[in-house]
Order: sequence, then C-alpha cells, then structure tokens
Amino acid sequence: MKHKVICVDFDNTIAKVTNYPIVDGLIQESKEILTKYHAKGGQIVIWTCRTGIHLQDAVIFLRENNIPFDSVNRYLPWQIEEYRNSFPDVEPDGRKICADMYIDDKNPGGIDWNLIKNLLEVE
Repeated sequence: MKHKVICVDFDNTIAKVTNYPIVDGLIQESKEILTKYHAKGGQIVIWTCRTGIHLQDAVIFLRENNIPFDSVNRYLPWQIEEYRNSFPDVEPDGRKICADMYIDDKNPGGIDWNLIKNLLEVE
C-alpha cells in the first residue's frame, strides 16, 4: 500500500457545510473511497479545526454515516509510542499530525475524489 496514514478534513471534504457548523449532508465519494481505503488496511485520522460540541457533532455524523476512522485530531497509538521514544517533546494531541497524505478542501484545486481514489490505489 502506497499510503498508510491519511489525514482527512471534515468540513467540505467529508461533509457538505455551507453554513458552519450545520452539516448539509455527506459527500458520498468520500465515504466510498475512505471505506475502501480503510478496508485495505489504511489508517484514517480525521483532521479538523472543529472543537467542543461541533467536534462531537462531527464524530456523531461520521459514526451515523459509517465513515471509518482511527483517530480524531490525534496521533495514532503506534505513532505516539514511536515519537515518544524518538522525540520526547512531541505532544500526542498536536495539531500537526504526521501522515503520508493530507486531504482537505483547501488544497489547491479543491477536492477531486477521483484523483484521491487513484492516489490511494482503491478500486
């Protein structure tokens, strides 16, 4: 597998949001691709600026829509152990999560889920 850990934004990447923090619906391609990627053994970190109740709402939305994820705004457990040994000053809930790929609607050109599908090598 080319990419192991991906960080994925929530607003306008997984969920449609036109009037923050209200979610207008699911971006269906995100669910299909993330589900296939996770099933192949890829790990998914939800990487969002949401906090508090708005973050809780996002997590509920992900669970209700069966969107797989391994962590939210936090390193994965194996990363914490690895970095704790190598870099004792790294915070396990740091906002800059280490990943092989970051997927965000703020990327130049926005979100192209067909391109992401090819990059993640999912059918």
